[in-house]
Amino acid sequence: MKKGHYIKQDADELLTGEISNEDCTVFKAYYQLKAMCFKKELKDSYMTFKQAVRVYGEEVINVLIDEEYVFRIIEGGLDYLLIPSITDNVKGMTDYSLQNSIIGKISGVKKKLKILNELGDNTDELELELKKLQLRLIDVKDVVNERSNVRLTIKNKIKQNNIKEDNTNLNNLTSNNTKQLNISEEQAELIKRERGHK
Repeated sequence: MKKGHYIKQDADELLTGEISNEDCTVFKAYYQLKAMCFKKELKDSYMTFKQAVRVYGEEVINVLIDEEYVFRIIEGGLDYLLIPSITDNVKGMTDYSLQNSIIGKISGVKKKLKILNELGDNTDELELELKKLQLRLIDVKDVVNERSNVRLTIKNKIKQNNIKEDNTNLNNLTSNNTKQLNISEEQAELIKRERGHK
C-alpha cells in the first residue's frame, strides 16, 4: 500500500473524542471529509466549502465548523475547509519523501566522488553539489523540526485548556451544586483532592 493511500488516525478521537458524541450523520461526514481533504491536499488543492455543502448539506458542515472539528478558511478569494490533523499528515508525508529524495541524491554524488577520486579526476563540481545537497537537507530537517515543535506546542496548549476546563467544571460542580447532587462538603473536598485540587 502506498503512503498516499492511508491517513494516520488517532483511535482515541474515534472512540472517545467529542466527535463520537455527535449525531451519526455528522460523525460519518467528518470521517469522509477527512479522507476527501487528504486526497485534495495530496494534490496541492483544498476541499471548498461549496463542494462540502453539496455533498453533506450546509447544516452538517456548519455543525462541524461550529464545533471546530473543521476550520473554514476564507482568504485570497478562496473559501475552503481545513482539518489540521490532515494537513499535518500530508506535510509529514511530503517532508519524508523530500528528505529521502535528497538523501538518495547525496548517496549518488558520494559514489561518483569515490569513483572520480580513485581515477584521480577533478571533483570540485561534485564536492560543491554535495555541499549544496547537504545544506538543503539541513534546511528541510529544520522545517520539519519546527513544524513538529509547533504541533507539540498546540497539543500542550489544548491539554492545558482541557485541564483548566475540567478544573473549572469540577469547582462549579463541587461548590455550587453540592445540594443538588446530595453530596456533603467533605465529599466535595475529597473529590477535589482525588483530582489533584488543593
